[in-house]
Amino acid sequence: MDSTVKVSQAAIFAMVLGMIIIWTNLRRFVLLISLFFIIVMAVLYIVDIIEWAEIFGSTSIGLVVLVLLSYLPQLINKGYIENL
Repeated sequence: MDSTVKVSQAAIFAMVLGMIIIWTNLRRFVLLISLFFIIVMAVLYIVDIIEWAEIFGSTSIGLVVLVLLSYLPQLINKGYIENL
């Protein structure tokens, strides 16, 4: 099951990154989905379904990282970040 989950997460991340690059107004929606996944993770952790909680938690963190990375070109363009 672990390899299936990793492949599925990679496919989800690729689709979300493509969607965020094309339609920048979807960033807020992706962050809301990530918040929902964190809530699901907490509930699953409380009811002792640790494996599924880990899947939802790691997917949520990955989505947040993708959204934050999508803001990087704007930050560089505005001059907030000079050299990487």
